[in-house]
Amino acid sequence: MKQLLLSLVVLSVAALAQQVDAFDNAAKNQNGSIALANGGFYTWEATSSGNISLTPVLIASTDPKARPGQQAPLPALMVEYKVGDWGGLSRIFHQPSGDWVAQDWSQYTGISLWLFGGSTGNTYRFEILDNRAAGDSGNKDSAERWVYDIVDNFTGWRQLRLPFDQFKRRQEYQPDRAPNDGFGRKEVYGYSLILPSGKSGVVYLAEIQLYR
Repeated sequence: MKQLLLSLVVLSVAALAQQVDAFDNAAKNQNGSIALANGGFYTWEATSSGNISLTPVLIASTDPKARPGQQAPLPALMVEYKVGDWGGLSRIFHQPSGDWVAQDWSQYTGISLWLFGGSTGNTYRFEILDNRAAGDSGNKDSAERWVYDIVDNFTGWRQLRLPFDQFKRRQEYQPDRAPNDGFGRKEVYGYSLILPSGKSGVVYLAEIQLYR
């Protein structure tokens, strides 16, 4: 009976979650970007003083970086970075043509991700690209930025749950013509991980999901 109840709880939690990225179909392009079924990951940095490298990895259950209780290989994204003034990586939802495609996240209350921490004390910023300026299409970036700060104050894997009502509108940067109409999440074009300025290191991401 206990096993049945536990199975029902697991199924109920799964039904409330929506997978955004599992990294199981990720492939690295020659230009260093990461291709996924509905878009990809792209890096950006102050090129004169920084470097960011993305690599899809499959972490075995016997690997020291395996999650507690892990049985099957875990697909993840390894981010190696040396950041100067600024840098990060962005996940953009787009068609093969490059035209951006929006997703509706308005029925969810937050986003969760697994992150492998190193107790560095560094701060990562998880950023969501919300709706664009009226009339913008193609790959025109006028998406409003909303951010949540993550402090690396733990070691190993941890699942982080980021409630949408705790995101704040990014103050130091918004693209030209970005709306200022609240965090509606009806038209989300992607997300970013903003890396700590003046720092270097390695971080791993896995299983990014929306939750209700």
